[in-house]
Amino acid sequence: MTANSTNSTRITDIFNGNAGVAQNNGGIATKSFVLNLATGVALFTFQFSGFLLLKSSNLGRRLYQPKTYLVQDRLRVEAIPVSPLAWIKRIFTIKGEDLKAKCGLDGYFAIRFLRAMVIIFVPLMVTCVIVLLPVNYHGIRNDRSFEIGGQSQQFNITGLDTLSWQNVAPTKTNRY
Repeated sequence: MTANSTNSTRITDIFNGNAGVAQNNGGIATKSFVLNLATGVALFTFQFSGFLLLKSSNLGRRLYQPKTYLVQDRLRVEAIPVSPLAWIKRIFTIKGEDLKAKCGLDGYFAIRFLRAMVIIFVPLMVTCVIVLLPVNYHGIRNDRSFEIGGQSQQFNITGLDTLSWQNVAPTKTNRY
């Protein structure tokens, strides 16, 4: 049997009354996770390198820093630092009055919004990861049978699924 006929057989299983059989084949392997993570890091590196190269070119200066040399002297702002990551620090250290005067209310509120989102969501993310990963990992669902609705069901969560909500026992879901 070839790979194509195997895939077509699986697709036709839906029509033969076998819908939902994929639930028995769950579990994200660590190898798959690492491969996806490596792909994401490679794409991020490629795109960020392109941004840094463009930012330091004449075209990039015209795109990203037009108010450093294309406007009247009274409206000019100081140039973004040349260092690859120093511009991130500059976003959070620039004064609100300078932003209002040089960039207008749109620029001021955009930067203020970004700052507020970082202040709100970074601590929230850290807290959620610190609390939820241990709870989900120790969800007592691995290799156990549970009585649900009068029927015994066997659960075997593998791979990185041990860190997901799927690992929480059905008898403990009243907390969610």
